Amino acid sequence: INQYDHRYASFAEVDDPESNGQPKPISDDLKDDPDMQVLPRYWIEKSEYLEKEHVSWNIGLRDITNPNNRRTVICSAIPQAPTTHSFNLIKGVSAKQALLLMACFNSYPVDFAARQKMSSFRLGQYIVRQLPVPDPLKFEELIIDGQTAKEKIVDLVLRLTYTANDLDQLAEDVGLNREPYQYTQPGEKAREEVRYELEAIILHIYDINSEDIDRIFESFNKIKNDDESQYGYYRTRDEIKRRFEELESRITHRTEVDK
Repeated sequence: INQYDHRYASFAEVDDPESNGQPKPISDDLKDDPDMQVLPRYWIEKSEYLEKEHVSWNIGLRDITNPNNRRTVICSAIPQAPTTHSFNLIKGVSAKQALLLMACFNSYPVDFAARQKMSSFRLGQYIVRQLPVPDPLKFEELIIDGQTAKEKIVDLVLRLTYTANDLDQLAEDVGLNREPYQYTQPGEKAREEVRYELEAIILHIYDINSEDIDRIFESFNKIKNDDESQYGYYRTRDEIKRRFEELESRITHRTEVDK
């Protein structure tokens, strides 16, 4: 998996999965096919899985990671499937709560916090429990263009996540009745644009200011170096920061609206 992507890589074209532990990344074009599924490395008997507690979808976090990677906290929804110990499931949440949690765990503020806490290449459960996740009421209090931040975030995360038919039940549980979004252009916007918009909203949820944004993004050296090499400037930070600043005049708080 990768952030908002349960079809990041597959063992479909790996000749001997037992001797090669690395799956092959799947191209974005292939992921535009909503019927395309990944081939896993490990298998169990279906009857054995069905005898255990199972649900039609889950969300979880990759345990194996690296604070020097582009991103450290990797959270995604997955369809009904057994998982290994290296994928920590988050259980007992509703579909909308799951989408909000994904938005938080995949955000730069949480990633920044995780990097300060990690001393190895594993995102242990004891670290996950320390990560700063806002009070759920915060998503209801922030109003953007007359809509709660919760509604905005749920919509954006669905666009990024619901890109395949094997997550139909997740979309249905949220109340969405439509075909999966195209992976590369979810909701007629480039995937990158949707990510920028989502990150800008999350920064407001965390009460981050412009100076904090600069400080947070300076710690993502891999992204910074890649951006400056490809675009000549720190594109990821600047695009998110621009949208963050544009949002400021459009945001009110429920307490202000009530008054």
